[in-house]
Amino acid sequence: MFNHPALLWFLPAALLPIVLHLITLYRVRTVELSTFRFLMDSYLKQRRRFKFWEWLIVMLRVLCVALIVMLIARPVLQRFGGLFAGDGRQVVIVVDAGASMSVTSSGRTGLDRAKDAAVGVIDLLADSDTVTLVRAGRQPTLLMQSPAEQAESLRNAILSIEPDATPSDLAAAFDVARDALADTPDTVYVATDANRRSWATLQSRTQDGTTAGPRTVVLDVGPDDAVQNVGLIGEPPRTLRPTVDLPIVLRATVVNGSAGDPVDTAISVIIDDQQVAQAPVTLAPNQRKTLTIPYTPRRAGLLRGRFVLPADAFPSDDQFLFSLNVERRLRTLIVTSRSGNGDNGDTPRVFDAARFITAALRSPLLAGDVRRKSNDGQAERSIAESLAIATVESHALTEDDLRQADTVVLADAPLDADRATMLRRYIENGGGVLALTGPSVTRDVYNDFLIGAAFTPTPDALPRLAQPVGQPDDEASAVAVARGDAEHDVLRAFDTAAGAAFGSARVYRRFHIDLPDASTLARSGDTLLAGATASPATVLLRTSDGKPILIDAPIGRGHLLLAGFGATPRWSNVSLRPQFVPLLLRSVAYLRRPSPASTEPAIRPGDPAIVRLNESWRDATVQATDPTGRATSINTARTAVGREGVLLDTDRSGHYRFVVHRPGASPDDADAEVELGFTVNMAGDGIDLATLDEQAVRAALPNREVVYIRGSATDPTIAAQLSHRHELWKWLIALAFFVIGLEFLLATVRGSEDDAATGPLDNEGDAQPPSRVRSLLTALGWGRFD
Repeated sequence: MFNHPALLWFLPAALLPIVLHLITLYRVRTVELSTFRFLMDSYLKQRRRFKFWEWLIVMLRVLCVALIVMLIARPVLQRFGGLFAGDGRQVVIVVDAGASMSVTSSGRTGLDRAKDAAVGVIDLLADSDTVTLVRAGRQPTLLMQSPAEQAESLRNAILSIEPDATPSDLAAAFDVARDALADTPDTVYVATDANRRSWATLQSRTQDGTTAGPRTVVLDVGPDDAVQNVGLIGEPPRTLRPTVDLPIVLRATVVNGSAGDPVDTAISVIIDDQQVAQAPVTLAPNQRKTLTIPYTPRRAGLLRGRFVLPADAFPSDDQFLFSLNVERRLRTLIVTSRSGNGDNGDTPRVFDAARFITAALRSPLLAGDVRRKSNDGQAERSIAESLAIATVESHALTEDDLRQADTVVLADAPLDADRATMLRRYIENGGGVLALTGPSVTRDVYNDFLIGAAFTPTPDALPRLAQPVGQPDDEASAVAVARGDAEHDVLRAFDTAAGAAFGSARVYRRFHIDLPDASTLARSGDTLLAGATASPATVLLRTSDGKPILIDAPIGRGHLLLAGFGATPRWSNVSLRPQFVPLLLRSVAYLRRPSPASTEPAIRPGDPAIVRLNESWRDATVQATDPTGRATSINTARTAVGREGVLLDTDRSGHYRFVVHRPGASPDDADAEVELGFTVNMAGDGIDLATLDEQAVRAALPNREVVYIRGSATDPTIAAQLSHRHELWKWLIALAFFVIGLEFLLATVRGSEDDAATGPLDNEGDAQPPSRVRSLLTALGWGRFD
């Protein structure tokens, strides 16, 4: 290859010495000698030797002229020029965009060098070549398929490639390229760091014999040495429903992926761009450690957080993202009677049920240090801290009160039909009610309108409050609390079975709760809510005679916890037992009305992100926003409990959010819009940064010609290697001078011998010495030989 190939037209000038040689041949001279026979013998011997010398000198002159012409044309050598020979070829370029391509060496990532290599290939292709550009990620993508003459568009497509949060699938990328072409491509270029996990799928195909294919040029841009990396892995916090002013525990898992020295580092906790905590950590080589960091959110709404490590060679795992969808405090509405705790209100109030319940709900906040340090005490205190308690008399209960409440507690509350029906609708729409009975309870209203017997043609399929039994002042009529369903969420916190935990509790007067048997449920086929099959109630607590006194009855999308005992010592001593506080707190937490919209706080790259809407928000609109700010409208579909929508494009790591808007809501309504966040991080087990060497790469691509080109950060980049042109002018100048010197030497020696043998003779027949002019011409190579 020449920089000025047009000057090669002057190469025929190299024949000029031959032409001049033929033109300037000596004519034979006649010399009169008496002893011709001896001279003839000598002449013949010398003539054969002279012909060899003269043609040797002529060839040196030809070479000298050719070297001068080539020197002016400036020849160059290109190491990989053979890879780009030919026109009209089918070329595939695969750019590895796996997570490991984010590894930084000498200030540049592997993906940056891969882009340079791919652009270098584009620049060296002929305009008539067809390029198929494939991005190899978790899900390979065909970016472009166009002639190489559209180089600018191809470059822009290459430079727009961003790394995934997971290893790439190179085997799938090869399949995408194959499916896009009608014929087998001539050459496949793969710009990769040869990451072990990215190449695993290709290695698995080796045994199947399915890796045969065209010539493959592997452009290895991986780092020189093993990467020393400390990274954050694992899962973000999965607190079910974080609440304002309720402490939560953040867990960060950090691993030292290097096999060298121990590492001293620190994990910073950043929430909404403010550092809220920092924890030092020391890690031995290959050690993994999980740190727990307490945090208390101080406002409701979406909080965007991240764990951060100091930057290293692989910045992609130096931070771990999480989202906290913090809810407002749990608003608990206590509905109580207007006046005393006597039977039917005839006797003066002795005990206030609302006061007992409020004191029980707040008591963990006054607990001592011993109780506070126990696991159960921490859980109860957390629930108590999250509560916002309000009280309303039953006759003043309104729809607005229920709309603002997360949980309702009926504290011996008398209800009329309208308010009992109002509470039932609240439960059907996903709310939860804890009904603690007592002397003021209107049993028929509870049965007909709260439990729902008045709304069904088969009331025997529903639980019912039976007539109260027992005497408050007669301890002989008291019954103990026996075993219930200890696996229920409300009772799961107790160390022993529920019956044993409440072994010292006594109930003096109570409502027995009658439950339908299985055959009745089977016959009725009735519903507690239209469209929902009637479900049997779960018995949490029984009396010693086997009668249920605390049940969990599902009604629609909510739950009714119905207790046959009261909240005051008037009917039982349950409220005086230590178990009453956790029972009450966990009941309130269990009955909390679900959020109108919910989503998982974290998913893996590529997994679908699902947003769930309650039936009451079935007409809401949903919009998703990715980490780049791109918004996508989400369509929802009906499910058994509401509606669901799905966001599928979750390959990019970062913070995402769903914005759910309820149509028709007032702008001043605090519940008109819900913002939910979720995050996408790298795989929970981290990224394997080990790479394959040339031998392993070739083994992964058997039955095909493999050209392996290495260009790490400390070597010239692959793009420079591919396009490098080595100028030969220095060597040509040296060779030209050598040829000129050799020709000068040979011409001088040849000219002297020629003149000595064939020059003019004196009177005695001796040869005369050559003239100065002829000696100069002979030395320059242009004198005649004969």
